[in-house]
Amino acid sequence: MMAISPIDTSLSFSQPSLHPILTIAYALPPPTDSCTPAASFALTFPDALFIDPDELGGKWPIAAEEDESGSDVWTWALEPSSVDIERPYLGNSTHHTLHIRLNPSANIKEQEVLEVPLHARYLTPSDQGERTLVFPGEDGSELAAGWVCAESLSDNEKALELPLVHPTPISLTLPTGKHAHQELVELVTPVVIWLGWAWIMWKLWGLTKRRTKVKTL
Repeated sequence: MMAISPIDTSLSFSQPSLHPILTIAYALPPPTDSCTPAASFALTFPDALFIDPDELGGKWPIAAEEDESGSDVWTWALEPSSVDIERPYLGNSTHHTLHIRLNPSANIKEQEVLEVPLHARYLTPSDQGERTLVFPGEDGSELAAGWVCAESLSDNEKALELPLVHPTPISLTLPTGKHAHQELVELVTPVVIWLGWAWIMWKLWGLTKRRTKVKTL
């Protein structure tokens, strides 16, 4: 059985926004002559946050060989792999887990950081106009992280059973609409939509009229 030692981590979020960045700082593993340490993470996010797979594909391109990737990330995978980036927050038990394996390195710094770009879903209105979430939290969000010997790794990142780690939870405040504004939004939204359609039809009518004039010349 491959030994996996937990990673000592600390977490932080960027300034509150609809596109927060989660920063994971982690410490150097115990030294050993028989193992090149590779850090692996499994992040299960609350439903209010999601990962854009296309964005990660550009940030962390997966290469056939570890030294071809051009980034610290060797490979990554989402479970489930399909993400509905348009749907609002449902407040249910739906979670996505991001599996990340970093390139093994014999020259790792005393402390390294990993930045994970996230996006906030549309949240239901509240009286305060904001909601606060906690990660890891009691909503099923969690972080598993472990040092693995690179010599023992396979290509199946999701097959690793990483130990749960318990860094100090961090909070993130996300903007929402306000209940007091809901009636106004419901009134104004269809008006704006109809005005938009009217503008498009007016432009199309003007274009058709000009083409008709050109044909008659």
